[in-house]
Amino acid sequence: MGAAITMDENTTPQVLIEALREQCLKRGCGGIKGLGLVFKNMDIDYSKRIVYEELRIGLQRYGILMSENFLRSLFHTLDRDNSGGIDFQEFMKALRPPMNQARIDVVNETFDLLDADQDGLLKTEDLKGE
Repeated sequence: MGAAITMDENTTPQVLIEALREQCLKRGCGGIKGLGLVFKNMDIDYSKRIVYEELRIGLQRYGILMSENFLRSLFHTLDRDNSGGIDFQEFMKALRPPMNQARIDVVNETFDLLDADQDGLLKTEDLKGE
């Protein structure tokens, strides 16, 4: 296993999330389905939430080593609602890789095709083809 990821006073929440995403991708956990499996495997008590200890153990199992400070900061960054646990939506929203430009272009083209009156809004009428 590699050295622990460490942080300093300049480490931003985005850097924390990027570091975890990178480590997950290195471990072959790419894509939304893979990240969902990571979450499920970390959820030891099947509560559909990951508490700090589950995150710590889960990352160790995946061979992702982080300093205690880094891990605590990461946990608090992922726990966006400050509930003391990371739910599936928080986990996925944070770790889902950004769409590449080609996918963004396809989404925009599809939107433009569906937006019948080209007002920049999709309405029920647009989808009905009226």
